[in-house]
Amino acid sequence: EAATLKSPIDGTVLDLYVAPNDWASASTQIAYIADPSLRHIVAQVNEVDIVRLSVGQPVRVSFDALPGVMATGHVEKVNVRGQTDQGVVTYQVEIVLDEAVEGLIQGMTATVRVLVGERDNVLVVPAAAVQYDMMGEPVVYVRADDGSWVSTSVELGMNDGIVVEVLDGIKEGQTVRIPVTIASPTTGEGVGE
Repeated sequence: EAATLKSPIDGTVLDLYVAPNDWASASTQIAYIADPSLRHIVAQVNEVDIVRLSVGQPVRVSFDALPGVMATGHVEKVNVRGQTDQGVVTYQVEIVLDEAVEGLIQGMTATVRVLVGERDNVLVVPAAAVQYDMMGEPVVYVRADDGSWVSTSVELGMNDGIVVEVLDGIKEGQTVRIPVTIASPTTGEGVGE
């Protein structure tokens, strides 16, 4: 009875490090056991984003190996002690999914999006349309009545990296320019619109 080991959790044995009749001490790792529901995710967050996170915030999670699958959950724990790797500081954030995801296997890569704010009925432009002038102020290029492009100063709000809220400077219905990079046949570089 003194040699019986009991797992502190219900789970599946994913790896066994000893064989029958092996000697084991108190520090010997015997087995690797995981929760089969796989509802916990540990995410690495950079120092810019960690200050915007708190326990309870809702999240959406997608998985590289499961295209089209989107799971929901919430932030369970935010570790305030950072880890530095090659000069980059990251913080561990624990996520709990609302439901187990069929086909999810431990160790798969996940992308976690945390809802840090919401706005309804706002004017947005593609983030790629926002540029910065010589003073570092945000501007967008708007098509004028004569067809030319005019640099217009804008006041920005929330930004999810895809679209940016515009608080002031342009109006709904105006056309904005999005600069794109196009490879040139001779140099391999170029700029287009």
